[in-house]
Amino acid sequence: MVRKKFREILKEQSKVTDEQLQEAVAEQEKSGGLIGQILMRKGYIKKEDIAKALATRLNIPFIEKIKEQMIDTTMLSKIPLKFLRQHVVIPIMYEGSKVIVTANPRDLEPIDDLSLLLGGDVDVAVATDTSIVEAINKYYPLETSKEMMEKLEEEDEFKLEDLEQKDIMEMANDAPIVNLVNHILVQAV
Repeated sequence: MVRKKFREILKEQSKVTDEQLQEAVAEQEKSGGLIGQILMRKGYIKKEDIAKALATRLNIPFIEKIKEQMIDTTMLSKIPLKFLRQHVVIPIMYEGSKVIVTANPRDLEPIDDLSLLLGGDVDVAVATDTSIVEAINKYYPLETSKEMMEKLEEEDEFKLEDLEQKDIMEMANDAPIVNLVNHILVQAV
């Protein structure tokens, strides 16, 4: 089976006109670059259009938004946060299977690394880099506020009922309080 060119898929999906494609091809021949990036830079298409066309071309699913139901925190906790952010990938459960969602399915190295780490037998899907980064920031299993509060209450000198404003000021440099406030700020952002 012959795969269609990326530009043909965009045209079939009514995302670009013949004139826009010709303009992008001319620029590509002059200065290089990817057709999708050129079209996006000119404002003819969006990131979502590129991701959908790429998914169609590679015959893999496009995931518009990564939802909480798709997240397996046990699986996610096996992977360092730095790796996920650096490669803009996230493993999810999709239609009963382990799926690695990436913005660049042509970059096989992080996909292979994750596949090995997750025990093989994983599929690949495409999403925008914005959607993936948002999911990483929202769902990566950091210590939750509830767990932090429980840890604070376990300490002998700290009881939430007895807390006064002067106590908070004195405890400002204590690590658990700093961690709690930092966690709350990260979640808010």
